[in-house]
Amino acid sequence: MGRYNASFNILQYASMLLQLLICAGISFAVQDSVQVARYSQILLTVWTAGFMGYSWLYLFEHREAGNQIPEGKSLVTAGFCRIWETFCIVWSDHIHVLWFYMSIAFSDGAIITFQSIVIALTNVSGIEVLISLDNY
Repeated sequence: MGRYNASFNILQYASMLLQLLICAGISFAVQDSVQVARYSQILLTVWTAGFMGYSWLYLFEHREAGNQIPEGKSLVTAGFCRIWETFCIVWSDHIHVLWFYMSIAFSDGAIITFQSIVIALTNVSGIEVLISLDNY
């Protein structure tokens, strides 16, 4: 399980580094930070739509419904009850899966927080941030 988590995090960091390098290149061509943010968002939207679209169209197979909504329950209440039941099963029988999910969730939050802090506290382009980090 640790190997999957490590591979996922390596791929995630590599993708963020690629996005950072592309945005640093854009920041040299366009001096307006608002335009750089717009181009960055366009890049990420196209990137995500491409991978998600490919996965959705070609990797997912058609499946019949696994469960029926019980009488007297709405889709929302049935969904929350199912989430609670799944959580109880994972907690009691598959705690390693819970730790895997928690590590992914918190590492993603840490990455986003770090990026937000760097963007908020610097008035320099991305490449200057990389150069200043390299000096330490």
